[in-house]
Amino acid sequence: PGAYWLTFTTQLAIAGRIQTSNYGLSNRGRLNTDTEAHLATARDLQPIKVGHFVPHWFSLGRIGRHYLAAENRLFADEGW
Repeated sequence: PGAYWLTFTTQLAIAGRIQTSNYGLSNRGRLNTDTEAHLATARDLQPIKVGHFVPHWFSLGRIGRHYLAAENRLFADEGW
């Protein structure tokens, strides 16, 4: 029983130490961008704003008089 309790308390101490430390994850980022959640601003939505409905584009919704669409404007004039 002594070896059991020694092993148990050692594992418990290690688990507690790992849980309370950041374990190297404190300043973690993805692709040099902010990883905090926030609502999109008008500047964030500018690349996906279109003035009118565009066929064959994935419509995401509307903001005021503008549509939000998930396609690149550079490819809009390729015969769609």
